[in-house]
Amino acid sequence: MRWIPVLLVAACAHPIGGPLEDAREARSLPADMTVTYREVGGPLGSRELVVDQAGHLVLRRWRPGFVPAVERPEQILRNAGEAQTDDDEAVRFVTEISTSEVLRLVDLLVEIEGWEEGSSDDLPADPVEGSRVSLRVTIGAASSEISEWGRDLEANDRLLKVRSLVEEWLAAAPRE
Repeated sequence: MRWIPVLLVAACAHPIGGPLEDAREARSLPADMTVTYREVGGPLGSRELVVDQAGHLVLRRWRPGFVPAVERPEQILRNAGEAQTDDDEAVRFVTEISTSEVLRLVDLLVEIEGWEEGSSDDLPADPVEGSRVSLRVTIGAASSEISEWGRDLEANDRLLKVRSLVEEWLAAAPRE
């Protein structure tokens, strides 16, 4: 009956946490992994940063029509192959990152347990402006999403770490 405890441990493994921890240990990327960081709401609109296991990094922005763009012209790089789908939505930037950089993201996701919703018992009530930040990790058919109020990013210090890492990649990306 030695196999029963092993089965219990395997059955308790999270469908996202288990593969991320295995990938971190093996220093290889899980197949079909996509990580989506999304900020929704607020006066400047919304943005989405998507990283996949192949090393593609896509930044999309949505802006209300009355808010001017805050990027400098050289920061707005439209991928020629991408068509604009809506007046307020545009792919702003597409770049490639190395496998070692995606592994840094895997390490960070394991560190912050990016598949477990944190407790917000000690945080203030929902803000009036209601901007929301979420992180969705998808590996194969399994996915997990955590979210926080935008104003609580610094207090929680989980999703802020992910945003900082991805923004580091954006800052280092070659400009055309």
